Amino acid sequence: MTPVSFRRARRLQRLVAALALLPLAAPLVLTACGEGGDAAREPVSDAAADPITDGVPVLVIGDSLTNGARLSGDLGPALAGAGWAPEIVAEDGRTVEWGLDQVDRRATVPAVVVVGLGTNPGTEPEAFPERAAELVARLESKGASTVVWWPPDNALDTGRARRAEALRSLARGSLVVPDWPAELAAHPEWLDPDSVHYTDDGYAGLTDFLVAQLAALRPTG
Repeated sequence: MTPVSFRRARRLQRLVAALALLPLAAPLVLTACGEGGDAAREPVSDAAADPITDGVPVLVIGDSLTNGARLSGDLGPALAGAGWAPEIVAEDGRTVEWGLDQVDRRATVPAVVVVGLGTNPGTEPEAFPERAAELVARLESKGASTVVWWPPDNALDTGRARRAEALRSLARGSLVVPDWPAELAAHPEWLDPDSVHYTDDGYAGLTDFLVAQLAALRPTG
């Protein structure tokens, strides 16, 4: 099955499941509307989920964009279908400082790590280059030989542009910085109206981009 048809099948399954739950959800919706409140959106993480173990291990760390690729772009199944055993740790609103904390909690990391941080500035945006270099160094010290860090879109925000440029300037040794901003610029319809997040097609495009970037790294033997 092709990646596109696989995603369509997954989305159809989710739609059928959602329709089946509508009769149960209706009373809850009516109650919430009657109280005039909106439910707060909680950050979602894959950290507690059982990682896929059949394939070459890869750790994926990211913010809401990685989380969107996981939830709306079938990132996990797509990586598994390409021969990887992904563990995805992604939460909305996270920064490079949070990424450092995630790595510090681990004794080891896989040889290949994907990072999608930099959209959010953090508490000290000017320290991003140093923090990014520190994150790569800590990953290396715990077993990573290749770190694929895709930079944030830099067309509409000067802060994101500076952070993307900082990542490009660090691209040497184990650090690979693929040009996601160019890919996104070629598909402006992928960008959400908030100019930060992506449409479902955009998250699917990010998934395909990451799978393609990792294709040359997966051992064939």
